[in-house]
Amino acid sequence: MTTLQTPSPPPVTLSNAAPASVASGEAPRRRKWTGDDLIQMGEVGLLPPEGRFELLGGEVYDLMPPGPLHASIVDLIRALLVPLALAHGGHARQQNPIRLNEEYDPQPDIAIVGGREHAYRDRFPGPEDVLLVVEVSDASLQYDRDLKLRAYAGAGVPECWIVNLPEQQIEVYRDPAGDEYLLRHIRRSGETVEALAAPGVALAVAELLGAEAQPEAK
Repeated sequence: MTTLQTPSPPPVTLSNAAPASVASGEAPRRRKWTGDDLIQMGEVGLLPPEGRFELLGGEVYDLMPPGPLHASIVDLIRALLVPLALAHGGHARQQNPIRLNEEYDPQPDIAIVGGREHAYRDRFPGPEDVLLVVEVSDASLQYDRDLKLRAYAGAGVPECWIVNLPEQQIEVYRDPAGDEYLLRHIRRSGETVEALAAPGVALAVAELLGAEAQPEAK
């Protein structure tokens, strides 16, 4: 879940954070942050260490702590997607940044990225590394559909799933063009969904939405 709270700007003494000087008579200009600025703000204590923040369009958003249902669904979906990621030589990241460009460091609930974990010791995964992003949405549904979906499409992320808990459906977005996805499919309980990266591997929508798996009939 996400609120649109923006922390106070840091002092101009922060390295590389001072805006260009404004000529006399010009109107003030809005300051855009970068991903590196965000890291520095955390390092010097301008952001609380227990918080989670993401950068979208140069603006910092404060991510509220997830509730029990949200956290449970994220854990469940990651567990279901790990075999898919491993089969493609990648891994599943959970609520960690990906760097779409210098002004976009979102933290998707789950991201399937190419390469093993040690490949990202010195950098965040970029859009070229990302196979799939998943956002579990409850109170954050509009924020995820608007700001985050546009960010993923604009960076060329090939596929995004929004796990829409209020409406009990999975919204599958594919074929990015500009800042939107041209294809949108809705999957509901009783149906299955497949990732572009793993055609033929069908996942039950009901299970992704948190329904308990039913034992097989004997």
